[in-house]
Amino acid sequence: YWFYANASKDREAFDGRLDFELTLVPYKGSTDWVEGVLLELKKCLDSDVLPKAGESCDYCVYRETVGKALMKYVPKAVSSPKEELSKMKKIAHEESTTGQLF
Repeated sequence: YWFYANASKDREAFDGRLDFELTLVPYKGSTDWVEGVLLELKKCLDSDVLPKAGESCDYCVYRETVGKALMKYVPKAVSSPKEELSKMKKIAHEESTTGQLF
C-alpha cells in the first residue's frame, strides 16, 4: 500500500492547524530485488573506492555543480600534498611531546 497525506488548501485561515486528506492506495509489487540491492549497497559502503558519479543521479549532478561553484572560493594550494603531510606529521609530533596538564 501507498499512504498519502495531503494538507487541505481550502481553509480560510491557518490558525496553527493543518487538516489532511488521507488516502490509502493498494499496490502490488515485487520485493525480490530488495535483498540484492541491499547487499550491493553494503558492498559499496564498505569499499575504500568511491563509486563513479551517475549521469542520471540528481544528487551526483547537484554535488558536482556545487563543488565546481565552491572551488573559486578555495585558496590555491601553496605546497604539494607531500609537503602538507610532512607539516602535519611535524605538528602531530610537537603536540605529542608536550607535557601533560594533569
